[in-house]
This record gives sequence, structure tokens and C-alpha cells, in this order.
Amino acid sequence: MLLLTADMSKPKRIQGCYISEEEIKRLVDFLKDQDAPHYTVGFDRAGEESSTSVFDEGSSGRDQLFNEARTIIVESKKASASFLQRRLRVGYARAARLLDELEEAGVVGPADGAKPRDVLLDALDLDTIERSSKEEDDEIPE
Repeated sequence: MLLLTADMSKPKRIQGCYISEEEIKRLVDFLKDQDAPHYTVGFDRAGEESSTSVFDEGSSGRDQLFNEARTIIVESKKASASFLQRRLRVGYARAARLLDELEEAGVVGPADGAKPRDVLLDALDLDTIERSSKEEDDEIPE
């Protein structure tokens, strides 16, 4: 048999024993007949309730950094994935998703090739939105 790995420039000849399909089936049957598996109940659910990730979406279905990204973009009047990457210290995929969410929310305009997106809100609009969302949060009983 010839083996070629990523760090090798040319294949290397190696030898191994042949195991027939019938022999593999007999081995699997033997292992199955040994003892029934003993599973720890709840092991795969451990920490399921408390595990949160920075990528988890909040109750609104938006990224946790959505509000911060919206504020940064409106204040700086710059809307690009690379700008969000630098300011929020996130990867390109998350920054691009944030931009898509901001477009859906009407904060930025659609993509125009390699150019930065147009910022559709100003600081006054942002204050109004933040005040109204704060009032909604205050009204929701926990």
C-alpha cells in the first residue's frame, strides 16, 4: 500500500495485514456479545441549561452584539464588516451577519460591492430607538 500525507513529498510504501469482511463481522459480533453498555444518565445533558455562548441569540433572535454594533455604526457613520471586526473584535462571519441584521432593521443600506454600506440612521434616530426599547424592557414583567 502507498501512503501519502500532507507533509510528505512522495508516497511511502507501507505494509499492513489483510482482514476480510467476514472476519470483521465476526469480531464485531464478538464485541457486541460481551456486555451491555452502561450509560450514565444525564451525562449528555449536563450543563445544557446553563451553557451559553457568545454566539447565542437573545430572546429577540438577534445577535447579542446587535445593539452595540448599531451604536458604533451610527456614531461613526461607517458600516463595513472589516470596521465591525476591528471595533467589536469578532470574526468576519459574525461581522457580516451583524451587518445583515442591521440591514433588515433599517439601520444600514444594502451592500454595494466593495464600498461601505450607507448608514440610514442618525444619532437622534438612535436615541429614539434606544429610549423606546428601554421602555419596552421596563414594561415586561419577569
